[in-house]
Amino acid sequence: MERWMIVFVLVFTAVVFFVVQATNNYQVLTVLATAYYAPLPDQSWYVTGSYEGDISLNGTGITRSGKVVERGHIAADWTVLPQGTVVYVPGYGKGVVEDIGSAIKGKRIDVFMGYGEEALREAMEWGRRKVRIVASRQR
Repeated sequence: MERWMIVFVLVFTAVVFFVVQATNNYQVLTVLATAYYAPLPDQSWYVTGSYEGDISLNGTGITRSGKVVERGHIAADWTVLPQGTVVYVPGYGKGVVEDIGSAIKGKRIDVFMGYGEEALREAMEWGRRKVRIVASRQR
């Protein structure tokens, strides 16, 4: 990674931590983060081998809160991070908890990457990673 990118990430992270700390309404958690996407019917490849399989794996495109899923939406265990919680995820950015997932229990999150093959590639590249997140109930 280039030096300017590292400096930018460090400064941005410091600013986010400072702003969130100033609200006194935040928590810092270490979580296991995975990524998901929404398939499109005309893709050339799918994780499960089919459009229907990927829909079954990743959901219908409507969040548990009833919104059409979009980049920035995060799935979480609502007993840990309630719906509407604003979350800063290193390597992803700011998101809002709007969804749940059948495998998302405890200190786990699933970040939404978008639609189609490019989003699938991003989700695959994301993989599974432990990250230290900052969560705030204030929007």
